[in-house]
Amino acid sequence: MKLAFVGVGPMRAGTTWLHAALALHPRVALPREKETFYFDRYFDRGPAWYEAHFRGAPEGAVFGEIGASYFHSPEARARIHDAAPDALVLVNVRDPVERAFSTYLHLKKTRALPDRLAEAVDAEPEILDSGAYSVHLPAWESRFGRDRVELVPLEAIRARPHDVLARILARLGLPPLDPSIDLSQPRNEGFVPRSEAVQRIRAKVFRYLADHHHFRALDAVRAAQRAFLRLTGMERPRERRMTADERAFLEARLRDERAFLADRLPSSRP
Repeated sequence: MKLAFVGVGPMRAGTTWLHAALALHPRVALPREKETFYFDRYFDRGPAWYEAHFRGAPEGAVFGEIGASYFHSPEARARIHDAAPDALVLVNVRDPVERAFSTYLHLKKTRALPDRLAEAVDAEPEILDSGAYSVHLPAWESRFGRDRVELVPLEAIRARPHDVLARILARLGLPPLDPSIDLSQPRNEGFVPRSEAVQRIRAKVFRYLADHHHFRALDAVRAAQRAFLRLTGMERPRERRMTADERAFLEARLRDERAFLADRLPSSRP
């Protein structure tokens, strides 16, 4: 098995949509779960463990993975290059301020982070570092070649999802999807418990099932969650919005990141 493409993140920039959209193509083979964490966390488990995530792929499929945590990992970058030096690298692009705040909310679901954003950034540098485009993007381009790195802006996903997907598929030598297929729906719709403690336990259970290739059990748990939501009418809790003070703090910290993206991708201007 050889990877033809890898979506490397960063997190909270449209990687869930990218995985779901690519999974709709009949000739694309992706892991059963969106993220295996093989190239950064679980590389010591070996290629057989990794390939088991692709079990059941059709003959002649184009293999790839979307791993949102790979973007800021030098180890993942080197390992992916060793495994597939000709792979197409997909980098999701989102306004750094919006991405950082979304990452803070996301990490807070499973980690004991301070309620004040400034304190959380000091306690968990990953909030900002995971999306440091000016640091990590040139490193990916240096390793794979700039022509092998495809930027995938979140604004374009929202405005022209079929065009974004068609461009990626064309680079992989694959035909586009039927334009009647709806690609505009949000894809990160999983049940989120209101209790942070319950969410942390849930995340560990899901990770255990995925790591041990218990995909049928995962499907059964998700089906049970959907049934529970239908029966109870419970809505997913809404994530809170960024305050003016939080926005000012992130804009000051990420001014250079915004300038970098504005030069590289004019459409990314806030």
